[in-house]
Amino acid sequence: MQFWYQALFGRMPLKAPLDSSAAGGASQLAAYNAQQQEFAAIAARFQAGGYKVKDLLTDLVLSQWFRATAATGMTPSRAMDLATSAATTC
Repeated sequence: MQFWYQALFGRMPLKAPLDSSAAGGASQLAAYNAQQQEFAAIAARFQAGGYKVKDLLTDLVLSQWFRATAATGMTPSRAMDLATSAATTC
């Protein structure tokens, strides 16, 4: 999953924050957990579908993690969450 995510998105998946009690740590942890949960669901569908890469790539492109990079009309809070999660992947 990580290989295809990196190839498609051009970045690493989110990493769990080292200290979730630090400033921004709670939102980073929430983003990490949400991404891991979606990856688990995508991986399960990939396995159940007979390991068809086309289906895996379609699921990744349709995921919230792909759409988030081009989102418009976000609330300031959501924009901060996305900026924080993007900063942790660099």
